[in-house]
Amino acid sequence: MNVCSLYPPNSQSLSNRVIGNVVQRAIPSHSRFVRVNSDNEDMMEDDSGIHQPFGRSDVINDAPVVDLLSLGQPIKANHDRSSPGPAHDEDLAFARKTRRRERCRVNQARYRKKQQKHAVDLEGDIRELKCQVQKLEMQQASIPASTPTKYNVWTFTTGYFRRFSYALLETTDHLDFLRATMAKDVRDGDVCGVEALIENWRLFSLSFANIHVELERLDKATEDHLIAKTTTRLTISENTLQRLFPHLNSDGKGGVEGGEWSVLATKLLDQRLVICGSVRFDWDATMERVVNMHSQSDMLSPLVRVLGSLEDVSCVFEKALAAPDGRLMIEPDRRGSV
Repeated sequence: MNVCSLYPPNSQSLSNRVIGNVVQRAIPSHSRFVRVNSDNEDMMEDDSGIHQPFGRSDVINDAPVVDLLSLGQPIKANHDRSSPGPAHDEDLAFARKTRRRERCRVNQARYRKKQQKHAVDLEGDIRELKCQVQKLEMQQASIPASTPTKYNVWTFTTGYFRRFSYALLETTDHLDFLRATMAKDVRDGDVCGVEALIENWRLFSLSFANIHVELERLDKATEDHLIAKTTTRLTISENTLQRLFPHLNSDGKGGVEGGEWSVLATKLLDQRLVICGSVRFDWDATMERVVNMHSQSDMLSPLVRVLGSLEDVSCVFEKALAAPDGRLMIEPDRRGSV
């Protein structure tokens, strides 16, 4: 029996045709390996046809060696290559500052808008409250007060301004009060008598709009003389221009004949004036009545603020039916037509 250690015992049953149909693997078109010598050195041929040596040792040496112990450890960043430099830090700080400023700007704009809305709401509430207060004060002024058994200069003065705080209202309480506290021949400048005082108040009420007379304080000059400091707020209306300043119209009659109003009249229209004034009351303790009074108001100062110059104010009062001290100079025939 022929036995060789180089061949298996069943070598006779094996045949080359068993693996004869194996297809050879295709070599990539861009490169191929060619055996050039017996020293186990291969050549790699690229698409250009250039042969380059490519040894097995080179393949093994070029492959990365992985440390199995390092696989279980956390990966540490390479600070030499990935850590940002000073310029990068400055860019990040500038970006953060820019975003913070933008947020602050938006928050401030939202806050300002909220504050403006709150201020507008407050102004509306204040106007509404003022209207309600004015209505209540007018109702209070129209209610006849209980007549005290005995007047003095103090009780008279407070009662006087309480009734005439909104000029002359349609009530007989005003006339009854003046008749009970004033002498029949009481004088206020050129005005003489209780009925004349009431008529002067009526003309004043018809000549201006939204009148409010406020008593600021009382100063005692002597035992029977009292000075009341007042603040009068009123509006110059078209009726004011027609009755007191008719010369500011081109027809000279307050627009009765269809003239045009001057620039000064246009500036005055709808202006709200705040006029400081005073009233002195002379009291007769024996009669327990007011025997004399003197009223004056400073219309000059608010008109200068509105018109801007004394020359324009002088033109306004040149032919006006009202004096700078607040006195009305309406003629008797015009008094009846008011």
